[in-house]
Amino acid sequence: MNTQTITWTALPDGVITIRDATRLRLSVFVSPRLESGDKNAPLSLFPDFLDWPEALFPTGDRREVIFRVQIGNNNPIQATRLGTKPRSDLWRALFTDSTLLQPYEFRNFKDMPIQSYPVKNIQSFIRQQYVNLATASGENFPLADALIKDPGAPFRSLAFSLRENNDVQLTAEISDELRRYKYNPSGSASAEGELAKSFLQAKLFHKPFTDKRVEIKPPIIDFHRMVSILGDYPYLLRRLGLVHDLEIPVPIRTPAENTVQVLVTWMPKDNTVATFNIPGEDRKFATRCRVGSDAFYALPRAVNPEIFDRMLPFEDPRRYEVLRIDPDGAAIKTLDFAGNLGIARSLRKTDDTPEFSSVPSMRSAGFSIARVDRAEQTHKAFIRQDALNQGLYGDEGTLLDAEDITRGYAIDVWDSVTRKWHSICRRIGSYEFSRPVPSIFEKAEDEGCITQSLTSAADDSTDVLRQGESLFR
Repeated sequence: MNTQTITWTALPDGVITIRDATRLRLSVFVSPRLESGDKNAPLSLFPDFLDWPEALFPTGDRREVIFRVQIGNNNPIQATRLGTKPRSDLWRALFTDSTLLQPYEFRNFKDMPIQSYPVKNIQSFIRQQYVNLATASGENFPLADALIKDPGAPFRSLAFSLRENNDVQLTAEISDELRRYKYNPSGSASAEGELAKSFLQAKLFHKPFTDKRVEIKPPIIDFHRMVSILGDYPYLLRRLGLVHDLEIPVPIRTPAENTVQVLVTWMPKDNTVATFNIPGEDRKFATRCRVGSDAFYALPRAVNPEIFDRMLPFEDPRRYEVLRIDPDGAAIKTLDFAGNLGIARSLRKTDDTPEFSSVPSMRSAGFSIARVDRAEQTHKAFIRQDALNQGLYGDEGTLLDAEDITRGYAIDVWDSVTRKWHSICRRIGSYEFSRPVPSIFEKAEDEGCITQSLTSAADDSTDVLRQGESLFR
């Protein structure tokens, strides 16, 4: 039997005061999972999703969708839906009877290693050495042996510990550690052996997954992937009925730390398709929240939260590093410099080998923000996502934290001249739906977000994923 499971996720969105009345605002995010015995079924097997806006807001005798918001254990309150109704013509311009539908399959990433390298260690070493050289040498090049050969030379560990069998051994240690933990703990650049490890990790991070030429095949874009892609476009989500903005009165005498869920009642078109709504009357699927007449927002997790006061704590040096150089180029340049200078001052030294040497010039395309130990955080997020997926159909219910419902981050920059915040994610553009004749054009202004991404081998020759630590530049 064909099955459609629709998850309705509550997203608290603040308070608003209208004519001395304070109300809570939230959005509900719609996530459909369609499952069929046919691995390449057409979307026509699920009539509701041939025209999802019409399924919620039918033109015939069927009842329109009803949204009820439940705070904690209070009785659900019928919500007021804000904005215009979603448009069937836009939905049908994207999805047709023949749209490919592959059964939803949750991909488990928690057992896949995530390869990265500690940019904080790279920048910390380069900053310290370049400041020391500028202070000690002034306008003159330093002695080459003082850089690479003498005891205590700053680049010595990068030249001599990464030659012959040493780099092979260290590479094996990095690989074993990656398999064991699913990420490489960064350690401190001042610890013995960690500096060489950090730079070698950077080198391995940029090594191609395979030496073979891989033919890139176009991805298969089915219904679920199309819906997932739409998640990057808030304007379209609302126009297509995948996000609904709601409003309710502030509940009286309710704890400030609470939960919120949205119970949705709608009438499926086809009784031969089994329909499950999450949450339901007997299945909780709620978001932890702070609720009151002055605030309404999702609460971060209680232990080791990633979000503080609804923002990322860039001021915390244990979590974030402001990068003033290009860490990728700096790591490779420094490693090559140390190796080449080490060879020039030892194995290939001649009478005319220069006694003095400059150091590589570092480039910068502005500053960027890096999340320290990002691979470790992503691995833990994958474990959490797997647990949430396992519990989705359980009897105990599910509680979501702010980290669970955060797709990405909008970045604002403070301008001291205008004394205003300016979003670097603001977008003004138009969408063209080219299937209808004539095409449908939609102009929109909305705000995107910074999301994390990972790369993998194009030929699936390894299960290793790669993720840089920089969030944005």
